[in-house]
Amino acid sequence: MDVEGHELAHDRDLAALRGKLSDYTHAQFEQLPRSNLEREGITQWDFGDLPEQVEVESGGARLRGYPALDDRGDAVAIRLFDTQSKAQCAHRAGVRRLILLSLPKQARYLRKNLPGFTTMALHYSGVGDAEQLREDLTRAIVDTAFLSGEEPINAQRRFREIVESGRVKLMPIATELCGVVGESLSSYHRIRKTLKGALSPQRLATAQEIEEQLERLIYPGFVSHVAPAWLQHYPRYLGAIEQRWKKLDGHVARDRRKAAEISLWWTRYQQLEQKWRKREVVDPEVAQLRWMIEEFRVSLFAQELGTSIPVSAARLEKQWQRANR
Repeated sequence: MDVEGHELAHDRDLAALRGKLSDYTHAQFEQLPRSNLEREGITQWDFGDLPEQVEVESGGARLRGYPALDDRGDAVAIRLFDTQSKAQCAHRAGVRRLILLSLPKQARYLRKNLPGFTTMALHYSGVGDAEQLREDLTRAIVDTAFLSGEEPINAQRRFREIVESGRVKLMPIATELCGVVGESLSSYHRIRKTLKGALSPQRLATAQEIEEQLERLIYPGFVSHVAPAWLQHYPRYLGAIEQRWKKLDGHVARDRRKAAEISLWWTRYQQLEQKWRKREVVDPEVAQLRWMIEEFRVSLFAQELGTSIPVSAARLEKQWQRANR
């Protein structure tokens, strides 16, 4: 009910009901007058500590708002969000932007001196343009150097501490990360080139599956989107694809059986992922399942490359149960 006693939403499905109420809360927030806390055009952290939440009034009702830094490109803004998850997502990007604005010389040098960038951009050309890749690499490097902790940075003093401690890590981390991405994109380029050749009817189904897998691994923004703990394994994931393709001759039926097993798990993962995407929340258990499936691929198609964690159908089932709680 709203403050006038009108029913806001009705549904037998609890998740759907929460979604409807979320839409209502968001609409209420959109109609609120600007808070005194909100600011535009910020280029340095000169506004003190940011509270985790504030209360605002709308039509006689009290609503909880979550302040966060919002990336505006050449500056950041302080905005109120209607959910904590939205605020945390925006805030991470906003803090990243403020770090880059606080270190203009280092940021310029980093963007101009990304190790192996010319070759990477060439191999990335079928995915996006060079400047997209440059910004994606920059975001990922800054995240690793400054924002590797799990707790959001809301205090002015803490922000200054991470800027000072992280600046010396920029180029070493850039060298390591560009090495991983460069090797991954090189494999990606070789695989795509192979798949463009004349293919026998027996190879077509596998080729289509590999294309779909590549699209889920290499896409615009993947470098900063994928958690560093999993991005480091990309060369092995792509190497497993190459091994699968080499082993295909004379073993098509075996490949199809393994592919069917993977397809079952991928379908179950997608169903969970779509539910959480609607809530605009990233669930760590669902993310863990996604990368366990990738490791399972390696165990099935390129066992000689090894896996980073123990993985099996039974372990996937247990993880699915945790993610589907």
